[in-house]
Amino acid sequence: MLKWGVLVAGILAPALLRAEELPDLDARIFCVSTGNAGCVQDEARRRGQLSERWNSYPAQRKHFCVQSVRFMREDRRSYLRLASCLNDPLIS
Repeated sequence: MLKWGVLVAGILAPALLRAEELPDLDARIFCVSTGNAGCVQDEARRRGQLSERWNSYPAQRKHFCVQSVRFMREDRRSYLRLASCLNDPLIS
């Protein structure tokens, strides 16, 4: 039983560590699909807000949200969606 725990921890730990970093999303790709002229600036502001708060989010939640955004099509990935997944009402 202990071997399985070590194996699972060895598999999950690297994934959780990767989620510890705020991902770099290309706001331009997302913003082209929105047609919003201020979108790139909004996304840069959201990224800054997320960066300031990043260490306050639980690691498992960050991992889930980062993976959820990464599995989206490129034109759907945004810091707004990441903030929404993290349930941060202060970032909009």
